[in-house]
Amino acid sequence: MGLFKPAWMDNNEEKALKTIAKLKKQKDLAAAANNAPNGKVRLAAARKLSDPVLICEYLMKGKHSLSKDSDGAILFNKIVDKALLLRLVESAEDKAICYGAVDRITDQTTLYELVQTSKDSTVRIRAVYHLTDRAVLQGFLNDRDTDIRRAAILTFNDQGLLEDMAMNDNDRFWRERAVECLTDQETLTRLTQSAKDYDVRCIAYSKLPNHNPEIVKMFKEISVHGNPSLSFRSDSIYELIALLERDRFAARIFWPMLRYLNYTSSKGSHHDNGSSEPKCHTDYNGSDPNTYIENFPPYPFED
Repeated sequence: MGLFKPAWMDNNEEKALKTIAKLKKQKDLAAAANNAPNGKVRLAAARKLSDPVLICEYLMKGKHSLSKDSDGAILFNKIVDKALLLRLVESAEDKAICYGAVDRITDQTTLYELVQTSKDSTVRIRAVYHLTDRAVLQGFLNDRDTDIRRAAILTFNDQGLLEDMAMNDNDRFWRERAVECLTDQETLTRLTQSAKDYDVRCIAYSKLPNHNPEIVKMFKEISVHGNPSLSFRSDSIYELIALLERDRFAARIFWPMLRYLNYTSSKGSHHDNGSSEPKCHTDYNGSDPNTYIENFPPYPFED
C-alpha cells in the first residue's frame, strides 16, 4: 500500500467510514473490505462491491464481517456465475458461506454432481433440496446414504413417503421435518392420532385449519426437550387441561399424552435404571399409564 496508509486504515472509525463512503473504484473497495482493521469498515466497503469476482474473493476469506444474514444475501445476489459459486462451495473458509453458495446454485447438472461427489454431507443434502427433476430425485430415494434418502423424500414431496418418515424414522429431526412438509389434511389428521412421537402429533395438529394455537404453544412449553423443569411442566399440564376440557378434537389428541407426561413428572423413578430423569418424547407409545396416576382428571368427553 506504499508509504502512506489509506484513510480507511485509520483507527478512528468515523473517519474511516467517511472514507469508504467516498470510494468508488471497485479495487479500492475490495482492498478495504479485505484489509481494514475495523470490522464495520470492512463491512461498509463490502456492501459497496458490485464486481462478482471481487465479492467472491472477499467471501472466500475468513475475514469477512457479515453482521447478519441480509448482508450475505445482498452480496450473494450479485453472484450469478456458476463457476464462482462452485468456487465458494469448494474453497470458502467459512462453512456458512459454502452452504449459502450451494443454496444459490440452480443448474441441475451442477447440483447433481455435488450430491455425487462432495465430501461434505451438508453440501450434498442441501444440493438435494434444490433438485427439481423428479426423475433424478426418485433415483436418490434409494441412495445408500441415509440422509440423502431422507432429503430426497422431503424434496420429492410424496405425501405417502412423508407420512412414513414422520411415523417411522428413527431420528426425531427427520420425523419433524417430514410432518412439516405434509399438506394433505387427511394424512395430518391421521398422524395426530397414530404417531408414536408426540412432537409429530403436535406439529400435525398445528397444521390443521381448526387447531388452537394456544394449545400448541402450551404443549411445547411442557415438552421434555423444550423445558426439562419437572415442576414447571406439572403446573403447565393442568393449565393445558383447562383448555382441552373445552375442545373435544384436541383432547382426543393430547389427553393420553398429558396423562403420560404427568406420570413422568411425578413418577420419574419409574425408569428401570432408577433414574429420576423424565422420559423423552419418543418413549410415548400410545399405552395408557393411567393405573399409575393419582388424582388425574378423567377424560372430559364421551366419544
